Amino acid sequence: MTTEAATLPRDDFSSLAPTARGWKRWAALAFSTALLIAIVVELHDGGFDVLTRALPAMPAFYLAFAAGYIVLPLFDWIIFRRLWGLPFAGLIPLLKKRVSNDVMFGYSGEAYFYLWVRERPALTARPFAAIKDVSILSALAGNVMTLVLLLLAWPMLHDVTLAVEPQLLLGSGAIIIGISFAILLFGKRIFSLSRRDLGATFSLHMLRSMISTLFLAIAWYFALPQVGVEYWVLFAALRMVINRLPLIPSKDLLFAAAAVFLTDKGDAMGAVVAMSAGLFLATNLALGILLTGTDFIGQRRA
Repeated sequence: MTTEAATLPRDDFSSLAPTARGWKRWAALAFSTALLIAIVVELHDGGFDVLTRALPAMPAFYLAFAAGYIVLPLFDWIIFRRLWGLPFAGLIPLLKKRVSNDVMFGYSGEAYFYLWVRERPALTARPFAAIKDVSILSALAGNVMTLVLLLLAWPMLHDVTLAVEPQLLLGSGAIIIGISFAILLFGKRIFSLSRRDLGATFSLHMLRSMISTLFLAIAWYFALPQVGVEYWVLFAALRMVINRLPLIPSKDLLFAAAAVFLTDKGDAMGAVVAMSAGLFLATNLALGILLTGTDFIGQRRA
C-alpha cells in the first residue's frame, strides 16, 4: 500500500485554482446543474410546515445544530488536510459534498468532490484512491459504531421490538458484521493508503460519529429540555442504530416505540426530531443554492 504525502505548503491556496479543461470542467458543471434540479424538486415538494411551526426560540439550539451540521465536512477537511495539505478554503467543496449526498443520492458528493479535485491537479495526482479509501473507512466506522451502540442498547431494543421482529435486528447486525469483515479481509486489495493513514482516517471517522451524535442530542435537549439530556443522548444513539439497520422495514415505527419507551414525552420527542429533520433539509437547500450559484459564477469567469 502506498500513501500520498502532502508536498505543498500548508497555506498554499494556489493549489485550489482550477486548471483542468475539457470534460472535467463540463462534468463538474453538469453535476452542479443536477444538484440545482434536485434542490428545485425538494422546494416544490415543500415539507416545511412542521419546521415553521415548531422552531424553538432558544439560541443554544441553533448553535448546537450548526455545530452538529458542520462536524461532517469539518472532519473530512481534517482528513484531506492530512493527506493532501488541503487549505481551509477546501472546506467549501466538502460542504457541497455533504449537501449532494443528502439532497441527491449516496456518494454523489464523493463523485462531485472527485471532479473538483481533478480540476486542481496541484492538490494531488491520485485523487480517486484517497477519496475511495476515505469513503470506505467512513462506512466501516459507521458500521463499527452501530455495532457498539447495538450491543449497548440491546436490552432496550429488546423491550421495544413490538414494532419489529427481534430476528430482523439480529439479521441486520449479522449483515453489518459481514460487510465489515469483508472490508477487513480484503483490505490489502481494497485500500491504497498506508496503514498509518488508514488508522488515522478511521479514528477521525469514529470521533466524528461520536461528536455529531452528541451535538444532535444537545440540540434536541435545548429544543425540549423537559426530557433529560441523558435520554436525548440515548435517543440519538438509538436513532443511529435504527437508521443503519438494513433489514428493518418500519424504522419510523421502531423509532417512535423507542421514544415512548424512554419517556412519557414520546410524542413531543417525535415532534422535535421531525422539526430538526426539516431544519436539516432547509439548511441543505439553502447551502445547495448558494454553493451551486458560486459554481456557475466560477464557470462563467473561467
